[in-house]
Amino acid sequence: MLRDLLGGVLGEYLDTIWISGGLDVVVHGVKLWDTTGATDVSSGDLLLTVGMHVGDLSGVLDAAARAGAAAVVIKRPSNPAWVRSEAQRVGVTVLAAPPELPWDDVQRTIMTVIPTAPTAWNPLGGMPISDLFSLADAAVAALGGPVEIDDADMCVLAYSHHDHEIDELRRSSVLSRQPPAAFMDWFRQSGLLRRVRAAERPVRVEPAGHHPRLVAPIRAGREFLGFVWVAEAEHELGPTQEIVLAEIARIASGRIVSLRTAGDSDHRLRAHLLRSVLDGTGSPTALSDLLSPDDDASFRLVGFGARDGALDAPIRHMLVRDIIAVRGETPRESGCVVAVSGQVYVLCRDSGRTLEDARAFARDIADQAAAQLRVDVIAAVGQPLSDLAELPKARGDVERLLTMTFTDENNRVRAAEDAWSKTLLAELRELIARQYPHLLRGPIEWLNEHDHERGTEYLDSLRCYFNAQCDLTEAARNLCVHRNTLRYRIGRIRELCGLNVYDPAERLVAELQLRLIKNY
Repeated sequence: MLRDLLGGVLGEYLDTIWISGGLDVVVHGVKLWDTTGATDVSSGDLLLTVGMHVGDLSGVLDAAARAGAAAVVIKRPSNPAWVRSEAQRVGVTVLAAPPELPWDDVQRTIMTVIPTAPTAWNPLGGMPISDLFSLADAAVAALGGPVEIDDADMCVLAYSHHDHEIDELRRSSVLSRQPPAAFMDWFRQSGLLRRVRAAERPVRVEPAGHHPRLVAPIRAGREFLGFVWVAEAEHELGPTQEIVLAEIARIASGRIVSLRTAGDSDHRLRAHLLRSVLDGTGSPTALSDLLSPDDDASFRLVGFGARDGALDAPIRHMLVRDIIAVRGETPRESGCVVAVSGQVYVLCRDSGRTLEDARAFARDIADQAAAQLRVDVIAAVGQPLSDLAELPKARGDVERLLTMTFTDENNRVRAAEDAWSKTLLAELRELIARQYPHLLRGPIEWLNEHDHERGTEYLDSLRCYFNAQCDLTEAARNLCVHRNTLRYRIGRIRELCGLNVYDPAERLVAELQLRLIKNY
């Protein structure tokens, strides 16, 4: 089903632009779009738009909708809003792959998650495969030797039970669930491990004192999942067995992916949809339907980061994410957790909760992460959301809170309600820098350049003067200078750039500009 695809490894790559008809849509196979328009699209097909021009998208979506295709996969568009409107118009699900991800990788990954996906040739003759052990047993007849399936760390996942002469290497591997240490050292030091992991076809391995073997890498797209081995028995392993073993590895990939994602497909799907909506490319409707069917449901986005950027370290990032997931994805929270660009976000239900409830939730997680991982984690609590289409903006608000400097640095939790003035200034700073840079020109800009070039401190003097509500005595005390010294500086400022701080309008504009160009 489409739910299984997005909840599995494919969800790590694809954005959900629009979901039509829900996620419980059966995917029967994969079709590549023929740019001549001659593709025979059938019901349940996943249509990959290889080589499609953007101008042809509407026609492709129309054809897919008429045929009842499960979904259309495109490369990530520059205008996702337009693509979403077109998909909604015709009623077809649209997914987007990163531009740098080759279509071959997309197709291979999809095929591993569709157990019934048609292939040009099946060495098992349509034999049903219920698990990896039955796959290993079935592969023996096609390969003519004992078969073993390992994970990426070479731990034995399954092996065949047929009566073949076996060597000590196989016996030890099966009994210990991992090859002997001597073989592992030889496999690594000889460069064979690196060679097999990068290979596109089976590799012949001849360990001293043991039967020769063929080993094929097991992959799902670009992700390496493990190895499938066949040992030489009565007959020499040749090109025919290489072809068969490569196909066995493809089938094993589907089984490993299914087993690995069976228990956490819902978690992966939630994370996939949340990530794509936060990026502004996904479907808020699909995320809302998955989290809550109630039209009046309210949510709140909470972000977690670190004062020193420690969450950018992959291991700590992962551990903090897992701690948050334990709390944020409980049935009570009905939320989902995702790690994006050095921060971890949790979207949880807010209906019936207060701001203090949200603070306590965030504080518990931040304190637990700090205690267990020695990471100075801080949390930012966003405002309640009734419409998940507002999530990209909410993410921006949370990111600002995480990067702001607060007076009380011992407090791990920051809420939007605590910093409305700082937030407003941050948004104005971003808006002006992006669209209206001329609004920062004038005396303050001139003084800023003068301080940098001459080593003067006119802006600091103005800052203290404004912070003291223009009280010369108080401002001078804070600057540790005489009152007359500060009066002289203010007069000098007027001589240099024309700023008259005794004029209310000029003073208002100057203070606003000062707080926008300086992070006060």
